[in-house]
Amino acid sequence: MEYPKPYEECLEHFDTVISAATGVSQGAAGRRSATNKHYWASILFTRLCGAGISLLLLLPRNRRVRATIDHWDFAAVAALGRQVVESYFAFFYLCVDRVSKDEWQCRWNVFNLHDCVSRKRLFETLKISGDDVHGFEEQAEELRARLKSNEYFTSLEGKRQRKILKGKSAYLLSQDEIIVRLGGDIAHFRGLYQFMSAHVHTYPLSFYRIGKERGRGLENRVEKNYICMTLDYLDEYIIRAVREMVKLFPGSADKLSEKSRKVIFEPFEKE
Repeated sequence: MEYPKPYEECLEHFDTVISAATGVSQGAAGRRSATNKHYWASILFTRLCGAGISLLLLLPRNRRVRATIDHWDFAAVAALGRQVVESYFAFFYLCVDRVSKDEWQCRWNVFNLHDCVSRKRLFETLKISGDDVHGFEEQAEELRARLKSNEYFTSLEGKRQRKILKGKSAYLLSQDEIIVRLGGDIAHFRGLYQFMSAHVHTYPLSFYRIGKERGRGLENRVEKNYICMTLDYLDEYIIRAVREMVKLFPGSADKLSEKSRKVIFEPFEKE
């Protein structure tokens, strides 16, 4: 079964979309951040663009790299594709989603606590001791104190508060809850995300049907279809991110090509 669109068409469209994203990123560069949201939007959008460019460069027949051979590797596409999706979720969650000041501060400090606890755990796993580990412990306690004084945090159910204070969760919302806020289809997202994850983690689904061509880097119909499906899916998130970035940084799209504007902004301008 062939994908509805040819590989070359999917590749060209993804190239245009990610080129528009990097153009907007450059257009927003060097500006003074008006708010914390603006600052972190620039960081997270850059991460999204970086993952997208890395993905584009490994795709066979892309216009930016002269390769001596075409290497077809859907597992690598899946890994970077998942990174694009997760970067967008962080971007939306922290910089786009409309919440109260107290809830934003709560989300932000939950991120900080997770980062602090994760670093402490990493150092302990690697058996690194010293002032850094002690500093993480002090910082974690300070962050917990901030959360306990936050009105949004104190409005949460007690059991949930205790779970958050452990610092093992970075988000107050699950991926499915973020999808709901985006107006997306949970089942569609969950299916594609699980499919990509199976290839990232080398679960049986990713290698049980490897044959003479599939999974060996050779051009084959199955992996081409998988790549097209993934690129089309990622286009939706990148386009959303570009539109939202332009709202945060007006004028950042002024130097985009007509082709990029047509793909990204014409639907946006009609909304």
